[in-house]
Amino acid sequence: MLEVMASTGQSLAALAAGAPQGFYRLNEKIPVPDLAKAGVVAQAVTACRHAWAGQSPSIVDIDGTRFNFPDGSWVLIRESGTESFIRIMGEGTSQEQAERLEGESVGFVDAALRAIESVNK
Repeated sequence: MLEVMASTGQSLAALAAGAPQGFYRLNEKIPVPDLAKAGVVAQAVTACRHAWAGQSPSIVDIDGTRFNFPDGSWVLIRESGTESFIRIMGEGTSQEQAERLEGESVGFVDAALRAIESVNK
């Protein structure tokens, strides 16, 4: 760090002020019957793909589906392997972004669950 301070002529406070402020975590678990989890996740992920296509996330389908956004934020939607839940995890570059991603993700899962429950009635 001293080397960076010397080469830039900036104080530690100035360097810290210009550094990214970190990421804000999101973590939700939504109760879903075991027999419905796969269908709910599939529908929610399809909704995410469509809603977030304009944000150009890279998508990784390992242990769930993870959407990696160009700014470093991400969302993972997956079935719990041990409980009757769907888990939504991720990070946003701001508190507002984390809350938006979490709200959208939970909304997609809730909508998919309602759709599957209405078919099974």
